[in-house]
Amino acid sequence: MRLLKDEIERHVKAEADEEGKVTIKWINTRYNIISTVTRRLAWGAGRNVVVVNNGFFEKEDQVYARSPEKDMSFLIQRGIKQGFRAGGKKDVLGAIVPKSETAKYVEEIIEYLK
Repeated sequence: MRLLKDEIERHVKAEADEEGKVTIKWINTRYNIISTVTRRLAWGAGRNVVVVNNGFFEKEDQVYARSPEKDMSFLIQRGIKQGFRAGGKKDVLGAIVPKSETAKYVEEIIEYLK
């Protein structure tokens, strides 16, 4: 349990990119902590947050986004139409995306959230 807490803290405290009203963080971990990291970043700042974990799956990335102001349903549907495993609720998007398509999908998310 301590190992996971330390891993979460390390990623929460690591430097993030900012693009307009969006915080973007790329992490590389074998642990399924993306939801916790994203939630901690979003709740702490009240901002739109996108986190990508490229270390959990071999051929896919985990993409997770939270927004206190935007409806994420549009992005969930866009992901599903593109063949990704995507889901969430009004303020949350979670998706599993092939590594070759991650950058493009993340750009779509950022543009929508700006």
